[in-house]
Amino acid sequence: MEVFKDYYNNTVKLVIGKEAFSKQPKHVWVIARHKNQWLLTKHGDRGIEFPGGKVEDGEIAEEAAIREVKEETGGLVSELYFIGQYYVDGKGGELLKTSISPMWMF
Repeated sequence: MEVFKDYYNNTVKLVIGKEAFSKQPKHVWVIARHKNQWLLTKHGDRGIEFPGGKVEDGEIAEEAAIREVKEETGGLVSELYFIGQYYVDGKGGELLKTSISPMWMF
C-alpha cells in the first residue's frame, strides 16, 4: 500500500493488484486506451479525467464501469481487469474508488 497527500492535501491510500479495501465499492474509475490514445472525458467542474462514477443499486463494479464509459463517452468496453483501489480521506468525507481497465474497446 502507498500512502501520500494529493493536490488538496488529502491523505490517499492506494493499493494495486489483488489487494483491495472493499469487494463492493461504491465508485469506479475506468482507465482505458484505444488506438494508442487515452479515453478521457471532460467534467464541467474538474476538467479532463478518466470516465467513472457511482455504482448504482443492484450493480457490481464491472457493470458500473461498462455503463459509465458508455454514458460519458459512447464507448463500449469488454474484458475488464481489476487494477486496484484508492481511498481518500478528505474535506468532503471519505471516498473509495475501484480502478478497472478494459482489455479491448470498440
